[in-house]
Amino acid sequence: MNANGYNDAAAREWHVGDRREIIHQFTQSDLNMFADLTGDKNPIHMDGLYASRSAVGGQVVHGMLAASFISTLIGMEIPGPGALWNTFQINWREMIRLGDTLCFSATISAINTALNMLVLKIVGCDINDANRVFIDGVAKVMLISHKDNQQSFSLSVCDTPEDSPTIRQEHRPVVGCSIESLENNDKVRISDVLSGKIIVVTGSTGVLGSAICQRLVSDGAKLLLWGRDNDKLTSISRKLGKSVAGVVACDLSDIASVTHKAGIISQHHNIFGIIHAAASPLSSLNVIDAKNMEALYNHWTVEVLSLQALVTAFMSSEKRLLGRFIIAVLTQAVFDTPPAKMSAYVSAKMACWSLIRSLALELGPKGIRSNAVSPGLMETPYSGNISAVAKKIEEASNPLRRLCEPQDVAEAIAYLYNPLAGFLNGVNLPVTGGLRMP
Repeated sequence: MNANGYNDAAAREWHVGDRREIIHQFTQSDLNMFADLTGDKNPIHMDGLYASRSAVGGQVVHGMLAASFISTLIGMEIPGPGALWNTFQINWREMIRLGDTLCFSATISAINTALNMLVLKIVGCDINDANRVFIDGVAKVMLISHKDNQQSFSLSVCDTPEDSPTIRQEHRPVVGCSIESLENNDKVRISDVLSGKIIVVTGSTGVLGSAICQRLVSDGAKLLLWGRDNDKLTSISRKLGKSVAGVVACDLSDIASVTHKAGIISQHHNIFGIIHAAASPLSSLNVIDAKNMEALYNHWTVEVLSLQALVTAFMSSEKRLLGRFIIAVLTQAVFDTPPAKMSAYVSAKMACWSLIRSLALELGPKGIRSNAVSPGLMETPYSGNISAVAKKIEEASNPLRRLCEPQDVAEAIAYLYNPLAGFLNGVNLPVTGGLRMP
């Protein structure tokens, strides 16, 4: 109930098939008031003698006067106060005469969860003969919450025909904190959000992956470490201790194994997030080098196909769980002219970015945010084949006069999974010190 004593439309629970009706008998007084208000004094409506001598054979109720009762039905009954009429298609099947009593009904035929919108089937029929239809049509109505109501509402998917999920009232505070605390700018502890949540980190045994894992642990997450080297996985698992929920020694270039192991994991764990930091080893090859085909295959498999396999296994549930996330580590090269002899690496990162954008679009309605970070050149073993001169040039060219560090990337990732960034979806965050400004 809002401050004015009305039940907000958005706060109700609606289902496909729900129906409401109102009844009205049309009188000369109705026509007079409508004509005075609108200026429509067409004698077909207002002059009985004129109308009786015309082809219509007598006075006809204004069509829009009849339609106005559909507005009453939507605004007061289904969905009621807070409803916003979006579109309306109407058909007049039979002329309405003075004295006719109509039953106007609206039935929910579909629900659009993404737009918080009801699709209503409208019928105006004779009160004594439902088969005598004067007016029918289809209306699309959005549900708008009252500003005084500190709850916001979403439409959750249920099993209903023809992609018509049921609306259910669902509180939508950011996971782990209240809407009140956000509105009051209270400090939100990420540890409350990620506490006990399992995050899969690919490439977890590398320098960058290790920094990301440490950041996640500091925020209370449980980690599922994914890497190729079992000894390195064991070593980092020991360092992180009880924060590790499990390790997976699996080469991401083997998609069959990735799919198999991810399927097993999904049966035992509820994965809350995926951070894809793995990449195939860098190679310096001309774009037309015969060996570049193999490099392309390896990079695309590790950077793109494996992410698709993980997302399919871990994020396929229809259950809407706000806060879940997918974050991929890309490269600043996606913003600018790619470096020479790195077509396999850069093209795979570009493809991964395209995949992230598609995931953001299609998984967003499930409460899953998909984003990316694109770091600049880092001084890590992964970039060991890049010359010291090239690194010095990049450092000198950067406005901050240094190279990117793994901790910079880890902090950018932490920002993206922070609930306060809960409206960021489909974003590629440059971690470049200003060297690349896309």
